[in-house]
This record gives sequence, C-alpha cells and structure tokens, in this order.
Amino acid sequence: MRICYMFLAATAIGTLCASTARAEDFNEFETLVGSQGTSFSILLQGNIVASIDTTAMQTDATVNPFYYVNQNYFSGSGTSTVTATASGGNTLVTFTGSNPILPGYTFSYGGSGNGDPHFGLDPTAANGSGPSFKVLSQAWSNNATKTQLPSLTVNAPTLGVGTVNYVTFFADVTSNGQTVGQWFEVPYTDGTPPSFAPQLYTAGNATLSNVGFMLSPTQIPLDQLNFGTEPPPGSNGTPFTALSSFDGANLTSMPEPGCGVLAVGLTGLLLQRRRRRAR
Repeated sequence: MRICYMFLAATAIGTLCASTARAEDFNEFETLVGSQGTSFSILLQGNIVASIDTTAMQTDATVNPFYYVNQNYFSGSGTSTVTATASGGNTLVTFTGSNPILPGYTFSYGGSGNGDPHFGLDPTAANGSGPSFKVLSQAWSNNATKTQLPSLTVNAPTLGVGTVNYVTFFADVTSNGQTVGQWFEVPYTDGTPPSFAPQLYTAGNATLSNVGFMLSPTQIPLDQLNFGTEPPPGSNGTPFTALSSFDGANLTSMPEPGCGVLAVGLTGLLLQRRRRRAR
C-alpha cells in the first residue's frame, strides 16, 4: 500500500519514485523491550552484505550498544559481534554480545542523550556511491522472543553530475506502542533540489512525530548522528529545521518498492530561511 497522507505546506510537494538513490548511513535509538536484549537485527532489502562495514561497527560504542555495555559496565571485558549475512536474497545485520543489554542500563553519547541505546549502519562506500538502505524489518531478541520495531526508509533523488551534498532527515516513528527515533542521511547533487520521500517497509502502520531536516555540504559521520552531536528537533542546540506538517503523519507499509506520494522538496524552506535572515 502507498503512504496514505499528502501534506500541503510551505514546502514543495511532489511524487518521488524509489530509485537508485543511496542512503549514506543511518542511526537510531531503540527503547529496550522486555527484560533484556541479547541481540538486535535489521533486515535490509537486497544482497548488500559487502556494503556494510561491520568491522567499523563492531568496536564503535556510538552505534553498537553491546560494545558500549562492555566498555561502560564491564570494564572493557566481554565480546560484541556485528555480522551481515545473506538471507533469502536480502541482508540480515545482527548485533549481539556476551553481556546482554538490561533495562537499568543508560546510554549517553557526547555527554547527553535520552538514555536509550543507539544502533547505526556504517557503509563501506563513501560519497553517496553505495546502495540504498531499505529497512524491511528490525527486532529486539531476548533469546526466547522477538519484538518487531518500525523503521523509516528515506529515498532521495537519483544522483546527477556535480558536487555531492547531504540531507539528514529525523523522525520519531511509532507503531504498536514502540517508538524508534531515526537519523537518516541521504546524498543529493548540485543542481538537483534536495528532497526526500519517507517510506515505511516494516510491517503495519506507523505515525511520525518530531520531524525535521538539516543540510550539509559534506557527509556527517555516522558517529555524530546522535543526541550528543546532532540533537533531534526540539532539543537544545538542535541543527534541525522542524517539519511540523509531518507531525502526526500516518504511514502505511509498502511491501513492494514503489513510488511514495509524500515527497518533500526543501527549496521553499531554504528560500524562507534566507528571507528571514535578510530582514
């Protein structure tokens, strides 16, 4: 099914088809579900195993909470593993560790945060040259059960000729009482208006809130997409421009890749900001 709402605001609205646009990386905070977390898995569309930099993620506390737990609660002892394996023509990324994540643990990034663990995907490719990250499903596991969580996929224009720039989209995504907060960074090129189409491939419906965007002439490293360095819209010192028209948006799962009807062009917002600065 298609995204079920269209928004008419100060932004330019149009239809944007899923294409060969690349997601440079994304980072998300995931509230722990249940008595403990022994693993966390993300299923991505297509066999893109070679495009996931599991080596970088394995010992990075900002995107691998199991490594964070080892370093902050067990004095550096314990093991943590990140794997990317082919699964039915898709790619399954799994985070796990010898020390489980417990409800009493809190996670602070750059001296701040909401206390929830962050997971992130580091690409092996740079400068927007990697494949698209389409999130089909993701789940917490505590050995006995799995709890499915929502996640956005953000499509961007096909890259053209010229300098590669970046737009980062943030939103809280809520489904079945579970909320995921996600930073999703995608590239665009000079001469192509920066725009993006939030889409939902994870099962069920989801509601967006706390939505915003920011532009950058260079890639923002994955480690900076968190509360400590790039706090979400509404936070103190946030670099994001709020997209209040998206708050409350209801998205319907798209089981097959296709065209999203909710696409936001940022040209209008940029012009408005420049006029306000000139006054």
